[in-house]
Amino acid sequence: MGVAELITDANVLLAAAVAFAAGVVSFASPCVVPLVPGYLSYMTGLSGAELRSGGASRLRIAGGGVLFTLGFAVPFTLLGLTAARLQYLLEGRTWQVVLGLAVALFGIASTGLLPFDVLNRERRVTDTAIDRGLLGALPLGFVFGVGWTPCIGPSLAAILTLATASSGGSAVRGAVLAFVYALGLGLPFVVLGVLFHAANGTMGFLRRNARAFQVGGGVLLTIVGLAIATGLWNQVVAALRPLIGGFETVLRDPMTDTIDAPAGTGRPAPPPRRGPVVIGPVDALRLAWRRLRRMSTALLLLFGLAVSSVIGTLVPQEPVIAETVAEWRAGVDAAGDPVGPGTAVASVLDALGFFDVFGSWWFLTLVTLLFVSLTGCLLPRYRAFATVVRRPPAGGRNLDRLSSREVLTTTLPPAAALAAADRVLRRRHWRRRLLGAADSPTGTPQLAAERGHWREGGSLVFHTAFYVLLVGVLVGQLWGFTGQVNLVEGAGFVDTRLSYEAPRAGRLFGLDDHRAFRTTLEDFTVRYHPNGVESDFVSTVTLDDGRGTVDRQEIRVNHPGLFASTKLYQLRWGMAPRVVIRPAGGEGEPFYERSIPLGAGPGWTWNGVERVFAGGRWDDGSGEPRELPQMAVDLALVPDAGERDGQIISRTPNPDNPVLFANLYLGDLDLDRNVPASALVPGWGPEQVADQVVLRPGEPVGVLGGAFEMELVDVDQWSGFQVSRQPGRELLLAAGVLVLAGLIPSLYSYRRRLWITVRAAAGGTEVVVAGVALQRRDAFDEDFPGIVADLRRALPPMEGHR
Repeated sequence: MGVAELITDANVLLAAAVAFAAGVVSFASPCVVPLVPGYLSYMTGLSGAELRSGGASRLRIAGGGVLFTLGFAVPFTLLGLTAARLQYLLEGRTWQVVLGLAVALFGIASTGLLPFDVLNRERRVTDTAIDRGLLGALPLGFVFGVGWTPCIGPSLAAILTLATASSGGSAVRGAVLAFVYALGLGLPFVVLGVLFHAANGTMGFLRRNARAFQVGGGVLLTIVGLAIATGLWNQVVAALRPLIGGFETVLRDPMTDTIDAPAGTGRPAPPPRRGPVVIGPVDALRLAWRRLRRMSTALLLLFGLAVSSVIGTLVPQEPVIAETVAEWRAGVDAAGDPVGPGTAVASVLDALGFFDVFGSWWFLTLVTLLFVSLTGCLLPRYRAFATVVRRPPAGGRNLDRLSSREVLTTTLPPAAALAAADRVLRRRHWRRRLLGAADSPTGTPQLAAERGHWREGGSLVFHTAFYVLLVGVLVGQLWGFTGQVNLVEGAGFVDTRLSYEAPRAGRLFGLDDHRAFRTTLEDFTVRYHPNGVESDFVSTVTLDDGRGTVDRQEIRVNHPGLFASTKLYQLRWGMAPRVVIRPAGGEGEPFYERSIPLGAGPGWTWNGVERVFAGGRWDDGSGEPRELPQMAVDLALVPDAGERDGQIISRTPNPDNPVLFANLYLGDLDLDRNVPASALVPGWGPEQVADQVVLRPGEPVGVLGGAFEMELVDVDQWSGFQVSRQPGRELLLAAGVLVLAGLIPSLYSYRRRLWITVRAAAGGTEVVVAGVALQRRDAFDEDFPGIVADLRRALPPMEGHR
């Protein structure tokens, strides 16, 4: 058995999987995990703060981790070479039982149930002469491997014994298993190094559960050892061998491969190969390309995109709700209550890119592979379709064997009969080809016809629609923009990034791509049904591009405004009481004056929370600034106040008799956080309520012990818009049209062929009509009698025949 066959044998593949798992478990052991930060710092030359901040080069960290892994793989591989040589001394079933029991014994020792203290001791080899940074990563890894080999003794000893106990063991096999074990131990070093700034929770999780990992790995090794001792291991290997043994020889080594001897040479044929042949990189790429261009692969990639969409729905996305993502990462919300799945799970989600699914590298990889797969699927099919369409209908042979067959007689000569049949099929839109006796497979003149290519054409158009759909979605995601803005009557905004709430910009949509036009809400009108439900609301806006182009538009639900290739959708609306807070007596500049947009509450009421003052010094005009704490108001507006059963209600949705209830909060309200004020309310206590007032229009009320007065000036209305730029909309529309255009012929069209041959008969010509359907044979069986009937009417029958 050659090296390639040995490495790809099912026996060693199964053992390699166990070895890799044992390496990962060894990494989680109590004597390795606590040392990860120190080793990462030493082998990269970076401080712990630089690693935690995430500002260090990931390429540098990954390079250091790879060199470190290769360093400690050297002593492990040498041990594997040495241990596996024992196979030549330990032949026979008896030794396999003994070595299997040894693997099980080492597995039990890994769980801690057996007091193998010698295997659990560590011998740390230190060398202060090793340079910090990448130059020292390789020797540092070697020192790690020599010094910590006793620490991970039970797991490593079990893997070395496994290399010896496996049937067909050799020095190469032992080296392979030991090297794979080193990869299992080293790969977590690389991954945690690259993601160290986001993996603190994972490190803590590994420290807390190190014992569980040890026990689980020990149980796995115990099961493998018992399987070797009882012979079950060989049965599993025999069952797996057919799954990986179906490779064929793609490349031959002229120095080692043999070719079957020609017949008659007298030389015996070489024995068959025992294992599969490892193909080269070029052939591997060709195999991958053949797999990728299959429609089944495209469907799997589509399924992957669907799964990613589900993940994006279940996990909060940072571009949409960054506040929630920040709370999940911290594990607590604004009020200090636990939120999310926990910091350890959140760090894993962050490392996997689940907080920004549609911007993650793996999602972009899926999309790229899907485009490549669809391209590889469609282009060859288009070429084949074009070839088939250009190819003239082929002549038919053995027509007597076809079930759809009819014989007609006519007084017309053979050439005239074929011409009449040609006219009939032309009216029925068949593609036709006249064959002379020399070219016809039957040796008689023949008319070959076919129809139904649009079934395959429709299928191509249908699949092309998905390609166009993906392009449209991708264009919209890369160059699109969506933002929301609320405007009070008379107010406006400029199309810049800072003007929007929850802006969502495509990856290639920059700040300079905003059109900087100004939108002003001139008027807002709402109408109601008799039961008080809104029947219509209209926003009248003016749009100005700053260069003299002004447009006035009315925006309704499902009737957006359009300006500078940007659409404005009517999204929501509400009441906005105009509140003024000024010094007592009405003298001096107002302390606060604004129309506050409120959200809908129960029973035609409106409520909301608003920042008033973020704290600090305020100049009241007297020349002596005053130090004021943070202030906020919690408002509830009753548009048409009335009383029912001792409770204040709103009799109608119109602001005919507005009453505003306000709670004024003072103190440390956390208003400097960049979150909506409503999200901070749960953290405010009753002791921070400084005043409670009831306001009516034009009636100032003193607050804060008479230091200020608060007044409800008027009740305005506000309108909310969604501003969108969707450059891929036309492609999405085209994809929808293509879906219908491709679906209809795919459902109703089918491929069929028809042949008409003529031969001279007594008193006239005998016409044979035969056909076959490649799809939907039942439909052709219904269509064939109609074709025969048309031909019978076009061909004058012979006397005594019909």
